Amino acid sequence: MTTRNFDAIAALFDLVEPMLTEFDDYRINGALAAARKQHEASAAFIKHLATFSTPDDEFAERKAEEGDDCTYEDASEMAADFESDRLYDEYLLFVEMIEWARHIRNPAPICMEDLIEKDAADRAADPVKAALLDCIGALSACADQIHQMRGMFDDTDSAIQDAVDAAEEAQEKARAVLT
Repeated sequence: MTTRNFDAIAALFDLVEPMLTEFDDYRINGALAAARKQHEASAAFIKHLATFSTPDDEFAERKAEEGDDCTYEDASEMAADFESDRLYDEYLLFVEMIEWARHIRNPAPICMEDLIEKDAADRAADPVKAALLDCIGALSACADQIHQMRGMFDDTDSAIQDAVDAAEEAQEKARAVLT
């Protein structure tokens, strides 16, 4: 491989690397969003499940209302008298809760093609954000190129270093806006 080819490949990598880094950040953010969504679904499931009453709850309520006049001695005796319609309805609700729990436990996998489509849609929906992401990548590529050329040019007036510092500061500000 000639030096020229090597330099061309290195330059190409320097252009692509910031885009990959931004895509990795996007993928990580997507994974965090998926985890957050999973947590919210679990919390909603648990909150909903906690609103159900058990025969013990119902017996305690009934005992509090009726006192010594309560016709049942305990919750199991009361549950034995439940009508078949009520038991069937509760069974259907129980099945629904199982299906909901299984959906939470086994969410749909994240597909790379979906992430790419979402990225394109996000860029179309928020062109300012897309432009900031592109600027961050371009500034990173420029700074990398400048770092590689250190020593090739005299920087006695610190103009090159000032430009690098300004680029890094601009990147930090752009990232702060995006978060």
